[in-house]
Amino acid sequence: MTVQSLFTHSCVVAMGANLKSIYGDPSQTLVYALKRLAALDLTISKVSRFYNTPAFPDPNDPPFVNACVEIRTSDVPQVILSQLHDIEQEAQRRRDHRWAARSLDLDLISYDDYVVPSAEVYATWQGLSLVDQQRQVPDQLILPHPRIAERAFVLVPLMDIAPQWRHPVTGQTCAQMVKNLDKSLIDAVKPVQSDLSL
Repeated sequence: MTVQSLFTHSCVVAMGANLKSIYGDPSQTLVYALKRLAALDLTISKVSRFYNTPAFPDPNDPPFVNACVEIRTSDVPQVILSQLHDIEQEAQRRRDHRWAARSLDLDLISYDDYVVPSAEVYATWQGLSLVDQQRQVPDQLILPHPRIAERAFVLVPLMDIAPQWRHPVTGQTCAQMVKNLDKSLIDAVKPVQSDLSL
């Protein structure tokens, strides 16, 4: 058995930054995060292009640089999430309030076709109004990410690496979810040039 074959689970991680970190501007910080991921006990399968995107929910905040990365791992989701948080902390991520500007944001979007912790909990968080989304923070990992179908800054990079990725709850592919978004949201996600050398 090869080492490669041990990495049996496929995960998608969404990356974003809109503030400088100790590693540089947002693009440089995402490159740093990719290098840190590559140093873990996992395999990076695919990396999207980097994209400039308007800040959400406040477009007056600095624009983001966003990307998606597909990884293969033998670890459970909670271990992956902890590793992502460690990398965020190294980049001096602050959590002053919900959806604040940040030096690095790494979100575990999916883990195989798992629905975590349950379909009922997922449905509760997925159905929150925008106001409640800003007020409430889950105290546990929820997979797939409840907002993925609404966010062009996740779906457009995801199209680069997995257009046929299928949402484990709705059954829609990434390409189908992109088609459901307002064209103005898609058009606002613009590719940028970045040094992705690991």
